[in-house]
Amino acid sequence: ISQWLKKPDSLKKNLPRQQRTPMRLALALLIQHPKSLQEIQKPLLKDVSELYPEPLGLLIQNLQENPNLITANLVEYFQNTNYYDVFNKLAVFDHQIQEEQRASTLIQIFEFLMKQSLNDEIDNLILKLKQGGLDDEAKQRLQDLLQKRQIQKT
Repeated sequence: ISQWLKKPDSLKKNLPRQQRTPMRLALALLIQHPKSLQEIQKPLLKDVSELYPEPLGLLIQNLQENPNLITANLVEYFQNTNYYDVFNKLAVFDHQIQEEQRASTLIQIFEFLMKQSLNDEIDNLILKLKQGGLDDEAKQRLQDLLQKRQIQKT
């Protein structure tokens, strides 16, 4: 213990570093700063919740139904779920996002996650097409997704 008191950085070296992913960052921001959700348009929240129902959608739904929750309430709410340990860690995750950038960062992350999901679905359908073909419904779905992606680029 005395060596850590002399060298506070030595303690940090022994702790595992949490990976910084878009999903983890979004969850951390919402858990630590629940009021940030109120600055995001409901259609975007609905879309991202449908694409990622757990745990992001659950967290968004909980915050929409209970807008006055604080970090401790959120972690406690998920206490008897598989997300408790993760949310507990994210409650103290050092996201390094300034207050004035939180809502815009969440919007950017949500838009990124939606584009990523769109691209993943396109890639999966193209792979199925190459491997053995698609039925008419899947072909139409692929065409619709490709058009949607093209519109997003313009």
